[in-house]
Amino acid sequence: MKKTAACMLVLLGLVSCSTLPREGARWQDEVRSEIISTDTGGVFAYETPEIRDSRPERYTYTHSVTGQGPWFRAWWDVRLLAEDTDNVDLSDAVDDHETTILWRARLDLDGGAVVRPWDVHLELQDSRDISNTLDYAKNALDVRRLYLFLGSAYTLYGIKLGRFAPTIGSGRIWGSNEDDNVAGTFDGVLLTLADAFHYREPRYCTWRIDTWYVKPVVPEPVSPDTDHAPYDIYGANIEHRVFWPITLSAGFVGREWKHDEAGETGTGPSASFDVTGRAFGYGLERGFDFDAEASLQLGRQGGDNLSAWFLYGQVGHTFPTPWRPRIGARLTWGSGDENPTDGRIHTYRAGSSAVRSKEMGFTGLLGWSNCVTYQVELSMQPVERLSVNTAARFGFLDSEIQPWYDRTGSIVLQDPTGAAGGDIGYELDLWVEYAPKDFWRVRVGCGKFVPGKMPEALGNDDSAEVFFIELNALF
Repeated sequence: MKKTAACMLVLLGLVSCSTLPREGARWQDEVRSEIISTDTGGVFAYETPEIRDSRPERYTYTHSVTGQGPWFRAWWDVRLLAEDTDNVDLSDAVDDHETTILWRARLDLDGGAVVRPWDVHLELQDSRDISNTLDYAKNALDVRRLYLFLGSAYTLYGIKLGRFAPTIGSGRIWGSNEDDNVAGTFDGVLLTLADAFHYREPRYCTWRIDTWYVKPVVPEPVSPDTDHAPYDIYGANIEHRVFWPITLSAGFVGREWKHDEAGETGTGPSASFDVTGRAFGYGLERGFDFDAEASLQLGRQGGDNLSAWFLYGQVGHTFPTPWRPRIGARLTWGSGDENPTDGRIHTYRAGSSAVRSKEMGFTGLLGWSNCVTYQVELSMQPVERLSVNTAARFGFLDSEIQPWYDRTGSIVLQDPTGAAGGDIGYELDLWVEYAPKDFWRVRVGCGKFVPGKMPEALGNDDSAEVFFIELNALF
């Protein structure tokens, strides 16, 4: 019934549509690809709403709007990604060289001013693998977002009810990863309280509170996305800019599985609760920036006690010189388990994270469970709207007897004896981002993972490589 009503509203909007010039302001609840203009020139960056909001005086948003009438607004978002990967299994014995060409198109239809403060948002997504090699990268024309929104710039609240793709806080604990060709989405309800709204996302706010209860949607390559993951997610997050320009936040994320899982001593129910705290500041005096986050994960897994943790730290400095060079360092640390038979699980269980590849690497071999990663990075802007970035990541196991997990949580390798050690290896990444216009940008990059002593001892001593070209356009 809700889908029928939404379709009727869209048809009314199409009838009453009046076109506008291509340039216009586009305010949206999730960041996909944005041109971020600062006082030093245009820079393209992947940033969460929280990072974006932390320096509101420096940001302007100019986007393309396909059409706008009294009943709706509409825009297209198109991405084309060509990627070449080789040796992701770290072995030449099996030929796993793949070249993929991925296509993703989104059409957003949004209620206009006539229906305020009620609003309906519909987003259709069509994800294809032109090379026809990856089933998980396919999601034929489907509804990615369809929700009812209640709120306006004159209220302290905003409510979303339906299907949406939020990024709460940093997005590291849970969220929708826009790097994926089929980005995740959720069915449920989200309530946001803040002291300053612009449309349906807080802008220039001093404080904000998010609470939610959602069911992750399982995407299907061809059929409609009607199934859900076997667990529910709920939680709350509060942030305050009391020490502006430093922002503090805290919250929790709960996940409850609907079926029994295997633990260390048997099978049983599973439920995890991440208690998080974060402090970050961007655009600080003298060019410094930092981001620190910690999560304590408690609960039960397969009937056994779960007690794990995750740490993230980042610090950087931008020099006030030509090319605006920035140097930075990052640390990610997900706990492991030194005793996998005592009925107490200490391996951090990563969720559906919304982090970008610049935090985890292009090859995807470095994850957050039972892994310690040190990263150094350098970026610069040779010309306006062009950024050159490089990063080196060094990975180690927190527990040498536990598995090595990749970015998706899948096991890469394991030595149950621990004799192979914990040196996973290192990854070198280089990428260039160019945004010549406010409505499209190009990103070209490559990454190489060199195995360390642990995979070499297990016979997987060949380097993994990835090269990609990505084009984003907004109409």
